[in-house]
This record gives sequence, structure tokens and C-alpha cells, in this order.
Amino acid sequence: MEMFGSAAVIQIQTVPFWYHNEGSDVFADLSVEEHLQVRDYMSKIPGMNISFGPSSTPTTDYLYLIDLSLPKKHEVLHFLDNSGPKPAREATAVVFHGGKNTIKEYVVGPLPHPTYHHDVTFERYKMEIPLTARPMHTAERAHLQVFLQRALKPVSTLLYESFGMDTPVFHAYNENMPRGTKSGDRQTWISICRDEEGFFIHPVGFVLLINHKSTDPLAWSVDNVLYNGQYFDNLTQLMNHYEAGTIEKIIYKPIPNYASLKPKQKPTGVGPQQFYMQGKRFSIKNNHIVYLDWSFTFGLSVLSGMRVFDVRFEGDRIIYELSVQEAMSVYGSANPNLILTKFLDRSMGIGQHAYELVRGIDCPYSATYIDTFHFVDTGVPCQ
Repeated sequence: MEMFGSAAVIQIQTVPFWYHNEGSDVFADLSVEEHLQVRDYMSKIPGMNISFGPSSTPTTDYLYLIDLSLPKKHEVLHFLDNSGPKPAREATAVVFHGGKNTIKEYVVGPLPHPTYHHDVTFERYKMEIPLTARPMHTAERAHLQVFLQRALKPVSTLLYESFGMDTPVFHAYNENMPRGTKSGDRQTWISICRDEEGFFIHPVGFVLLINHKSTDPLAWSVDNVLYNGQYFDNLTQLMNHYEAGTIEKIIYKPIPNYASLKPKQKPTGVGPQQFYMQGKRFSIKNNHIVYLDWSFTFGLSVLSGMRVFDVRFEGDRIIYELSVQEAMSVYGSANPNLILTKFLDRSMGIGQHAYELVRGIDCPYSATYIDTFHFVDTGVPCQ
């Protein structure tokens, strides 16, 4: 704003003209239709009998994950910078081969109408991946629920007297990862928690070591128990000592949930708002964003989460890819569950846990929202 005597002249900067890169779709996440095309193709491969229903048994060939398979960097640069041929659009499909006790990764293409698949497991990892290395999926977790209900029935008196659990709900528990100390192990320490808000910070001092290496849930076993800081070989041994009164018992005493995040009072009023006096300073077209002199392409990997490609300033590329490679958390505790826990978050899927944002709270009320989809242990693409 410039002053001339008593008058004021306001100079308004006009919104810049947006230049979008039409080639950005080479990095685009898979659409719902592409997920379904890959799923249907994989389920019809002769000789594999691949299923994709989350209730598939551990002995079947189960299509666990579908994600974009990024093209090679030199092919993309040749396409973007030299008008070269567009790289083939492909997807990665992860299959748990229960009958062969192995995990395979396949590259499937070209999309949207796939006609081929290649086993790239050894190419990517230089080894065969045993089935025991798989993340726990829906069907196995359902079997774990049934196993816990059956295994803990003989100690129901202990659970009630020590923790006030009359009819315990055993989906409230913490579990350690990795599931063992050497390749081929599949043992998990299950720390029982109270079934209430923030259950993971409400353990009750009762931890079980479950051996679930077998694909037959009837062959699973409880190999160790920790109760009130005391270890036992199995639940029978624990109950014998508990009933004989030869161990130090926990006496249940209810306490309020001080960790609750529920507001004590109902929020009132409207929070601060932002607005654009001259219109938005950014433009979005498909997966390409332009902001003033900046431009980039975005994506959301189901494993590694948010990522951006082809970041440019004033038209010059300064970053080809910016993304999370891994996020690691190392725990320590007197609890065997947390003593062994070393979370590698990609194995749990950072992207599939990217939940919806609340308008006006997580981001400005005037923000632009974009839907994302993933296919991880669901059978169908999920938003």
C-alpha cells in the first residue's frame, strides 16, 4: 500500500497462472479401479488359487497387499525431461503362500489391464522370505482371539480377583515385534490390558508368551507366563501356585482413567479461521500441486506413508523423491513384551494408518481434501 497525501493506493497482487505437469501421473497412487484390476488378475493366476478375503485361513495363498510399484528413476527422468516413452504402470502384490510357507512379492502390469506378473522377491531381498516373517493379519488375529478365550478360561478366577475382569475382552492387549529373536521364530508376548480408552497404557501385570508358528491354530501354545513380576512355565503352574497361596497376589482396586482424552466440558464457540483475500495461493490438479514458485507431485505409500516427487523451484528440479524410508522405535521395560519390542513402522503400514483429518482442527478450514485408497488385508480398496 502506498500513501499519496491523504489518499491511499492499494496494489493487489494477482494470482499467478498455474502450470501443471501432465506427466506427474507417473507417480500417481493406484486408483480404486486399478486395485480391483490387480486383485482380480492375481486371483485368476492358474495354479496359485490366491484368495483375497480377510477371513482366509493361514494355509491358503492370501493376497495381503497391493501398492504402486514405482518405475525406475532413469526411465522416469527420460520421460519427463527428454520426451521419452512413458514407463509402464505397474503394481506390487504381496502374497502369503500358506501352503508353501513362504511370502512372495510380484510386480503386476501393465495397468489398468494387467497381463503379466513377475516374482521379484529374491531380486529385492536377496533371500526367500519365510511365512513366519509375515505381519499378523485379520484371519490370524481372529484365531488369536479364540485361542486366548480358550487358554485363559482356567485362570478366570485369577483374572477376576486380581484385575476385576469378569468377562474379559481380549482384543485389548499389547504385543511385541519382532515375534522372536531369530529367523523362523513366531512367538509373541501378549500383555493383557484393560478394555478402555487408551488401553495400551493400562496393562494389568499379566503377560503371556504365545507360540503361534504353526499355520494350524490348534497347535498353538502358551510357553511362558508373567504374573506380578513372577515367571511361570505355563498357566497350570501359575494356577497351582495361586490357589496354594505360594505367590504374591495382585489385589484388584478400581481406579479412574486419568489418561482419558475426553473433554471435561463440551466445547463451545468457533475457533480462529483463515481466509484468502485474493484467492488460494495454490492449485491442485490430480496429484500435482503448484504453490507460488514451487511445484511437486504427491503420493501416499501404504507402507511408508506420505511422499513427494519431482520437487521444483522456479521450474528447476531440486528433489526427485522425498519420503520416509523407515521409522524405528526401540522400547525398554521390566515387561518382556516391551523389552523385546523394536517397532519398524513400515511393517505395520504407515500409510494405511493415515486417518482422515478434521477440518478446522488438523488443518485450516479452507484446506483442500484429497481422498486416498489402500489395499492391505482388506480384500477391497479402502479409503
